Amino acid sequence: MLWFGRKDFIGDFCFNSYRKFLPIDGSIVLSREKGEFEAVEDEYYDLVNMARMKITAFVKYGIGEKEDFVSMFSQAEEVYGKDTKVRGMTDISRYLLNKTDEAHIGMVRRSNYAYLQDALRGQDGITPLSDTAKLNGNIPIGYPILIEDRDRIKKALREESIYCAAHWPILGEAWAQDYGDSIYLAERILTLPIDQRYGSGDMDRLIGALLKQIG
Repeated sequence: MLWFGRKDFIGDFCFNSYRKFLPIDGSIVLSREKGEFEAVEDEYYDLVNMARMKITAFVKYGIGEKEDFVSMFSQAEEVYGKDTKVRGMTDISRYLLNKTDEAHIGMVRRSNYAYLQDALRGQDGITPLSDTAKLNGNIPIGYPILIEDRDRIKKALREESIYCAAHWPILGEAWAQDYGDSIYLAERILTLPIDQRYGSGDMDRLIGALLKQIG
């Protein structure tokens, strides 16, 4: 979830992945102990920022091809997954984080979440995984559902410039074979975007594209 400011947490560390909510690099670890870490603009930083520029150029101005930034985001995720170094946050990311309006982000995301919930409730072929009553004031990253033929539908949405969240792949992991429920979810979960950049018109476009594929 999206946290700002000092809050109580269990244990000595709390991991928050701000990059899933905001256009900043990496994630952050909250700790009960103070530490100093050097900020380094590494290969992941270069790749993900170039990908962001490409997706902006494509969406706003029709410049380039979808695969240009999709491939670059994939490369960035591969680099990010292999990195084991602990780094400090870059100055630009710290600046953006301090300037972020948490209240506005929370309001828009919860509103979009509720909008999708109302529109998709009772739809054949869609099983919601949560509802607004379970948010408890938290800021959701997306609206999760279960559907059959998830990969095909996700690809079809991408062709309409609707990009759903990525989930860690577990189907190729040997340990996953002992957890049938986890495999079931991994094959069917789709997290629909509810970004603070989007309004009801965007949600309507998302709903229409999704129902077209399921219907």
